[in-house]
Amino acid sequence: MQAQRIEDGVMRLQSVAKPEPNAGEVLVKVHYAGINRADLMQVEGTYPPPEGVPNIPGLEIAGTRMDTGEAVCALLPGAGYAEVVSVHEDHLLPIPEGYDLRQAAALPEAVLTNLMALWDVGEVAPGEVVLIHGGSGGIGHMAIQMLIAYGCTVFSTAGTDAKVAFCESLGATAINYNSGDFVDWIKAQGGVDVVLDMVGCDYISRNMKCMRRNGRLVSLAFLQGSKVEIQAGGLLLKQLRWSGCTLRSRSNAEKAAYVARARELVWPWIVEGRVAPHIEAVYPLEAAAKAHEHMRNYLHMGKLLLELGPSSTTNNR
Repeated sequence: MQAQRIEDGVMRLQSVAKPEPNAGEVLVKVHYAGINRADLMQVEGTYPPPEGVPNIPGLEIAGTRMDTGEAVCALLPGAGYAEVVSVHEDHLLPIPEGYDLRQAAALPEAVLTNLMALWDVGEVAPGEVVLIHGGSGGIGHMAIQMLIAYGCTVFSTAGTDAKVAFCESLGATAINYNSGDFVDWIKAQGGVDVVLDMVGCDYISRNMKCMRRNGRLVSLAFLQGSKVEIQAGGLLLKQLRWSGCTLRSRSNAEKAAYVARARELVWPWIVEGRVAPHIEAVYPLEAAAKAHEHMRNYLHMGKLLLELGPSSTTNNR
């Protein structure tokens, strides 16, 4: 089969052996694979795959089970940029009613990451106010919609006026961080209860300044640097909590629990049209490096996908 394998910091399309499923796993023929910033980090060598997983990027796919022919989407520990993947059966999700495989491929990583970061770690509650940094990205634009469906008020930052408009079209109130200070802006509107941050660096201390008492700051990444200097008094005076989390390192059982939660909570929102992925572009498998470059330069809004097969399978039950 064909796959985008990483060797010496370079991703190359190669012929590789098909995977052999372990106990509790099934083979899935991949039609689409989602692209995430973690994939770029894996190519760069800063986010290696778990032990036993081939050095092939790809954390989410949509395709057909090779044993039953059922259309599914799935969360992966890696190896999604390939024509066939082995998937833990408890990490499979059905295609939402009315969705095709292309749309479904944009769901698993964003939905499950947000459930982990905001619902589990951040303990968000209906009626709370949440700040999402990078609201126009793959994780962020889904977070905005999920939170609004849950009954929260959402603020967001973005890097261009077009991205601000995109976030606001999803229901958030947004600010261009290149033309205004989000701290003063948020404080003037009463502060926030929860912050989802991927930036790191000085954003950590700035987030704490605009958080309410008992606020929760959740870090998913440190894209601008992990060296952080803060005035820690706010942690005590406002009883703030700062937590970090990643989905990839969670146990199979934890991931399976998030999958079950997604089917219960989020899939109905998707079917109702309250939550929907925005797919900006779809690239062929051989153009994966071009897609990565587009993401690396922060040019995208929503999701980027790779196409490996037809998208005709639609769940119209």
